[in-house]
Amino acid sequence: MAGSGRAAAAEEVAARIGELGLRTVRLAVVDQHGIPRGKMMSPEAAIAAMSDGLDFSGAIYSLDTGNQVFVPAFAAGGGFGIDELTGFPDVVLVPDPSTFQVLPWADRTGWMLTDVFREAPGPRYPHKGPVKSTLQFESLLAKPMEKVAEPVPTLVSVRL
Repeated sequence: MAGSGRAAAAEEVAARIGELGLRTVRLAVVDQHGIPRGKMMSPEAAIAAMSDGLDFSGAIYSLDTGNQVFVPAFAAGGGFGIDELTGFPDVVLVPDPSTFQVLPWADRTGWMLTDVFREAPGPRYPHKGPVKSTLQFESLLAKPMEKVAEPVPTLVSVRL
């Protein structure tokens, strides 16, 4: 979801958070193993994060399924051959308002999935350069996904 559609959805979610009197909003990010990682936020901070983004440690992408660092700490390219991942850099989480849910098992608690970016929106991060819309973000996983999408040579089996 991008542009004015995302902004309108964020406004609707902000209004719903207020109407329901939520005390907490959980933001979830899923790592490369499918393990959900999260952050519990005040309603005000979660609402602000939908437009400003939220700093988050990118070190989660260097963990294996047992939560152990599987690449040498601070390896060039983060151990992935991606210069921008050197040194466990922070990433920016931007909650996706289209995923907003109220958790029925947690008192006055909302939940949203997040998108992960290397650069943040808005004037709060002037050192990253201007970003006019979410369509201009460069996804953290774009380069690894391009490698996955590369054609794999076909293996030929020979019968004897």
